[in-house]
Amino acid sequence: MEAGIQDEPKTYRAIMVSSTFTDLEAHRREIIDAIHRFGFRANGMEYSGARTDADVIESSLGMVRDSVAYACVIGHKYGQTPHDARNPDGLSITELEFNEARRRGRPILLFLMGDDHPVLPADIETDPEKRAKLAAFRERAKRVDPDREATRVYDTFLSKEQFAKQAAIAIGLIAVKAAGESRLPDRAIQGAVARFIDLRPDATGGQVVEAIEAFVPEFEALRERVAALDATDNRIRGAQQAARQALDQGDLDAARRYLAEAGEARVDKAADAVREAAESLAELARADLLALDWESAAANWDRARAMLAPFDAKAEEGLAFDAASNLEDHGVNFGNGKALEAAIVVWRELQSRASTHRKSAKAASLSNNLAIALWHHGERTGGPEGLRLLDEAVTAYREALTVYTRDAMPAEWAMAQNNLGNALQTQGARCGGPEGLRLLNEAVGAYHDALIIRTQADLPIDWAATRSNLGSALITQAERTGGAEGLQLFVEAVACAHDALTVYTRADMPAEWAKAQIHLGTALRAQGERTSSVESQRLLADAVTAFRNALTIYTRTDTSAAWAATQNSLGSALGTQAMRKEGPEGLLLFADAVSAFRDALLVHTRVDMPVDWAMTQNNLGNTLRIQAERVGGAQGLRLLTEAVAAFRDLPTVFTRADMPANWAMTHENLSLAYEGMADLRETPRNNLVAAEAALLTALEIYTPQDMPHYFEKATRALARIRAKLAALPE
Repeated sequence: MEAGIQDEPKTYRAIMVSSTFTDLEAHRREIIDAIHRFGFRANGMEYSGARTDADVIESSLGMVRDSVAYACVIGHKYGQTPHDARNPDGLSITELEFNEARRRGRPILLFLMGDDHPVLPADIETDPEKRAKLAAFRERAKRVDPDREATRVYDTFLSKEQFAKQAAIAIGLIAVKAAGESRLPDRAIQGAVARFIDLRPDATGGQVVEAIEAFVPEFEALRERVAALDATDNRIRGAQQAARQALDQGDLDAARRYLAEAGEARVDKAADAVREAAESLAELARADLLALDWESAAANWDRARAMLAPFDAKAEEGLAFDAASNLEDHGVNFGNGKALEAAIVVWRELQSRASTHRKSAKAASLSNNLAIALWHHGERTGGPEGLRLLDEAVTAYREALTVYTRDAMPAEWAMAQNNLGNALQTQGARCGGPEGLRLLNEAVGAYHDALIIRTQADLPIDWAATRSNLGSALITQAERTGGAEGLQLFVEAVACAHDALTVYTRADMPAEWAKAQIHLGTALRAQGERTSSVESQRLLADAVTAFRNALTIYTRTDTSAAWAATQNSLGSALGTQAMRKEGPEGLLLFADAVSAFRDALLVHTRVDMPVDWAMTQNNLGNTLRIQAERVGGAQGLRLLTEAVAAFRDLPTVFTRADMPANWAMTHENLSLAYEGMADLRETPRNNLVAAEAALLTALEIYTPQDMPHYFEKATRALARIRAKLAALPE
């Protein structure tokens, strides 16, 4: 049996408080309050009454004998040393009381004042002999007697507040054991008392004991469950064994640390397995894209990211970046708007995560990536939605440029300026009037800014990309401008494309080379349309060659969107060539042009790529109309009927509000088709009236200020139609 509790002191509910008095009076009050809190009575000099020096030893030792436990507080004074035969070694009253408690097997609660505890000079022992005895006493008191079974608590305190808490915990331990709860190691009970007092500092002693009585069976159940844990992994097994040992010793905090270590080890193993599974799903997603199944790819990337997110946020972010990039590439290469939308969703998510650091390079990079996807999708989307996407792209580029400054990050600044130019160019091409010209001018300005950094000497590849893009913007500007100024812009556009091709070679950079060939072909075709005689034929032949060069890289299988766009451009060049050729050669060129447009429409569908579909339909209708003029008769009427059908639905995509320039051009082309039908019919009035109405509609947008070239053409055509109407008999 444990000594002390069963030794039946006279006052079983008393605890002896032993210490020097004047230097530790405040500390004695704290521990006495704790004793009373837990329903014990305090034994100590405060309660012993007046005694002669000869009686002090008997009185003090009697209080130890009559107490259930002994609390000793040792400061920096040794205390009174009675001269008595019973005290041959000249020990202090406190040390004599300590020895008596040890002899009687009383539970000992020992508290040593630390060296850093604030103390008055008067409270420090000055007598050399007593100082030596105090030092020896402190060291002896700290030593544990392995043969003693009684409860023993030892703490060092550095402040009165710390001591008060230690005293409450120690007295709480005695109270719990006095209530008969001794199944757990003292350390476990002490820890539980400390945690409960921290949680409820105003709790009564009875409430503390009640809480610990509820804690004990839960602790034992935990110990049993932990003992039953098993694992094959050495790290996990070792941590679980250490947790079992800590619980056996009553150290719940250490057990928690070891269980956390075991849990982390299991999480690490699970994380490794999850990483492997996520990587497998990511590879499956890439295989899905190879099989042109973007929806399965997106779903598998989503699954992989969801698995990985709880374990490795950085790796999950990398997968998200990979998914967005690949889905965007697929959407661009195959003209799949839904895939682009899926990519945009992921880019938005990544940008949102970085929004707390909006001025960081990472946030700027994600804004740039989001803008590129928005631009690609906006290029392929008609109506208000397409304009909204393009506007968002411009906003995102400008956001990136608040971080990418010319002075701090010149390369990134130039990249963002180039990309901003692309979005502005597409916006400008969609808009008519002053707004369209303003946007095109801004695009050209952005490209020129980029070329300040992207020089041929320092960054030849980037220089070539921006020169190529600048050429494309100049083409659209030239088409809007007309006259000598427009022709000069075409010359500059051709020069830009040739510059790009000094860097881009088919062998080393096939995709970039093909894109530059398209820009070159577009500039040459537009220039050829506005040039007469032999020079025109040369320019158009060179344009056709450039487009056919691009088609050696772009295929319907691998890069269907680019392939279709190039087929459309080739058809336009062939159609212009056909207009300049007479006889069978011209008719053959018309047939080739129509074939190219119909090939493009295999990919440019109204559902997936409405803007590209409308542009290709427009080009097909024009070619059929001009072809009809050549063949005449019934075949000509059939071709013109097909042309009108091609034009008729275009205003649903080319709307006046969102794409006014294209809307006007569609009505101009429709007018020409109706005029052609009138020329082949015996009763032409209805067709001429329809032609006049369509042309007047176009002239609502074509103004001499904003689109002089188109205004002049339409005005001449209107005069011609009205002359034909005037010549008809009433």
